[in-house]
Amino acid sequence: MSEKVILDVLNQIEGRLLWLILKLILAGIILLVIKSFIESMVAYILLTSNKHLGIGVPIKVRGVEGKIVRYGWRMIFVETVEGEEIILTKKWQNEKWTLLNDGDKE
Repeated sequence: MSEKVILDVLNQIEGRLLWLILKLILAGIILLVIKSFIESMVAYILLTSNKHLGIGVPIKVRGVEGKIVRYGWRMIFVETVEGEEIILTKKWQNEKWTLLNDGDKE
């Protein structure tokens, strides 16, 4: 075998290997996006199924009193005296929530 044939074979293998690595990286990014979406949806379902938290419920979160004005699958908006607190739906279970007025909805 000549050196040219060996170099051609190595070049083809390197090209295919780089293409395979690129495909794996792209697949990894897609899987991470899907994972994040599923986490958000599960957190949203858990939030909406919680009978104590909902729109209009007076709460204390992050040391600030306010009430939940709206929420979606990505964010929870809490209206406070200073403005609006935005809490990621994925992270709502990691926050310390205090229900004010026994959590009665207005």
